[in-house]
Amino acid sequence: YPEREQRNVARNTNIMVTFVEPMLVESLVSGAGTPDKADDQINAANIQVSRSADDPAKGPFIAARAAMSDDGRSIVIDPIDLLGSSEENTNYRISLGEGIMTAGGKGAFGSFGAYTWEFEVGTFVDIDPPRIESVFPQSDSTHPRNVVIQINFNEAMNPLAVSGDTSRGFNTIAVRNQNGEVVAGRFSVSNQYRTAEFITNDLCGTNSCGQDVFCLPGSAKFTVQLRAASVSSQPTAAVFPYDGIIDAAGNSMDGNVDGSAQGSPADDFSWSFQTTNEIDL
Repeated sequence: YPEREQRNVARNTNIMVTFVEPMLVESLVSGAGTPDKADDQINAANIQVSRSADDPAKGPFIAARAAMSDDGRSIVIDPIDLLGSSEENTNYRISLGEGIMTAGGKGAFGSFGAYTWEFEVGTFVDIDPPRIESVFPQSDSTHPRNVVIQINFNEAMNPLAVSGDTSRGFNTIAVRNQNGEVVAGRFSVSNQYRTAEFITNDLCGTNSCGQDVFCLPGSAKFTVQLRAASVSSQPTAAVFPYDGIIDAAGNSMDGNVDGSAQGSPADDFSWSFQTTNEIDL
């Protein structure tokens, strides 16, 4: 994200890439592993952000902060300065170099060597806070215990804010039982970063396609809680480093759908549902 050939992207957009397997973080992020993650930047030898009109080999290249998801699969690239201009649309090129490696030490792109795509940045800055469009299961509904929890947003979200493993400290979204305990599992992002889904760690069966099925506890009530990010002095913009849910432009979630972002707890969002003892295979 932005998608290949996407048009009229906000100038304050983040650039987001998700790989199919964990990556060698050092090949993507410069400064990875230091205590202060706020100063991490892209590995400029392997990631180059430039205007399409500039020389692809010589640049000039755009300086950008960088952060990796806890599973090592997603990188969020945050240009330090606004992209483009306020007067005309500008095309940008993202080049991921052959030096990018998987966690297993293999070249990320095999015989292709590298990966490049382009998109167009418009003349505007995105200050619209993201909203939740729908959730599943719906509030106060009852479902088999292998139901997958799904949250759909109205725009692309920062994957570091909506995906992660609860056993590794991810807590901007939590599924809690009636005792307030967090259910162990993992949130993953899909649908061009607009959807977050939760699957538990409890392997409870195999479906007719031979795929593993994971379950919530049966005959129980659950509450899903989403935390909005703290808001800075700029309207809708979240405070960095982020402590809650934000979109691809760094705007905090509008959980109460009043058109503005106040941060947590005003914009936190939650709903509840129940399970049966049934497993639907």
